[in-house]
Amino acid sequence: SVAFSAAGAWASSGAIVSHGPLADIAEPDSRVGFGTLTIDVSNTSSMDNFGDPDNARRQFFVGRNNILTGIGWNVVLQTVTPNSGIDELIVWFSNRFENPYTAGFGLRPGGGLDGPAGPTAFSSPMLKLQDVNVPDLHIGPDGILTLEYADQPDNAPGQADGLWISGTITLQFVHPVPPVPAPASAAALLLLAAPRRSRRLAR
Repeated sequence: SVAFSAAGAWASSGAIVSHGPLADIAEPDSRVGFGTLTIDVSNTSSMDNFGDPDNARRQFFVGRNNILTGIGWNVVLQTVTPNSGIDELIVWFSNRFENPYTAGFGLRPGGGLDGPAGPTAFSSPMLKLQDVNVPDLHIGPDGILTLEYADQPDNAPGQADGLWISGTITLQFVHPVPPVPAPASAAALLLLAAPRRSRRLAR
């Protein structure tokens, strides 16, 4: 079974394969809704422990203040050192306004398996993060999502322990719901508008 790592652990992805509408909430015409981002993970190594400079990292603009709420994947992984386990290969998702070591979440597609393995396929349909006890990830005002691939624990420092051979990870985002004016505020706006209408009618 797949394993998710909650905040307190820490993990490169490739090019964007496809994306749905990822509205920037800072733009005037942004709407409440959701978008998807599909990322190619092919030929990406999992090297060392969380935060090591050798690890592959990628950043994607996914919309200011959007919220990552779902994830699905279809990937092929393998280990490349004899002491590494397929369950140790992890990709970590984080924003840039919180400490990545204490915020975000990690995905271990091979979670539940143990020991080295040749090319092995793992897949899952879109899952809601909250349904697997992982908090939604708030992206922040810069709209940047960071991915880092790691091997945790690391069995061969400075070397690739595993490889994401091929496949994609698909992420789902929602846009924050704009605040709805309280009834009293709406009434006040109507009252303010009424005198202006009266003056126009008097001309």
